[in-house]
This record gives sequence, structure tokens and C-alpha cells, in this order.
Amino acid sequence: MSNPLKQGSLITLAYECREFEVVVIDPNGLGPGQPSVGFGYRMAERYAGVPESTVRSWVRESDGGKSLELPSGKGFRVRDIAASDGNTYSVVEASDWFSIAIDLLVNPGRTGKGLRAKLGDFIAWFAVKGFYAEAYVGLVVFCWSRPG
Repeated sequence: MSNPLKQGSLITLAYECREFEVVVIDPNGLGPGQPSVGFGYRMAERYAGVPESTVRSWVRESDGGKSLELPSGKGFRVRDIAASDGNTYSVVEASDWFSIAIDLLVNPGRTGKGLRAKLGDFIAWFAVKGFYAEAYVGLVVFCWSRPG
């Protein structure tokens, strides 16, 4: 069976009683039929509590590419993905958001107590392997339920 997901597919995944809206970065990014997915800046605000404006202020462009540069100096790749809804989303891979949340807790800088609490909550229920395990189950159901 062919993978109906394409780069830019918008999908909603359920994990730990929460729904995630994600953008497919690569339909086979983690192996055949195992897509890598990302969150956009607004998605990160919704799920991790980091304000979209703050995330945007950390984005740097160089040599035609983008990266999200944290105050600690760590950087993460930003991809502009043309999505299936006709919009272009700047996304960071889902597992990178986990690393970003940890970095902001370990190196809080000006991160306030409220945001640190949201980041802690995010980390508490977001485990990358668990997220992807659930995602693959959902994608198998999605793929098998679609005609063709």
C-alpha cells in the first residue's frame, strides 16, 4: 500500500488525550511509512506555551536557510513547508520542540515562572518515542481507512 501522506499534509494526531495539529515534513523521514512531522510557531505556543512572537524573534536566516537560535546558543532547523491547505508553515521537527523545552528549562534566562510551568507540563506528557508510536498507530488507521 502506498503512503497517502505527502510533504505538507496537515494531520491531527491524538496523544495523551490531547490533539496535535502537525505538518508532515517528510512522509518517510524516520523510515518507510514513518513520517517526520513538525509544529509551526503558533502550534508551539498552543502546546508548549512559548509565545509565537518570542519564537519568531529567535529565528535567524543565513545562506537561504532558517534556524531557531535559542538564548542558550543552541540552534534548530526551521523548514518552510507548503501545506495542503495552500498556506506555507515554518515548522520545527516535533522532537526538536522537546529539546527546545528542555533547554529553556535548563537555561531559563528571562523565562518566567508561568512559562517554565507550561514547559514542564509539556515535557511531562510529551515523550518523543511515545508520540511517534501513537502517531504511527493513528497513521496506519488513517492509511487503511482511506480508499485507494
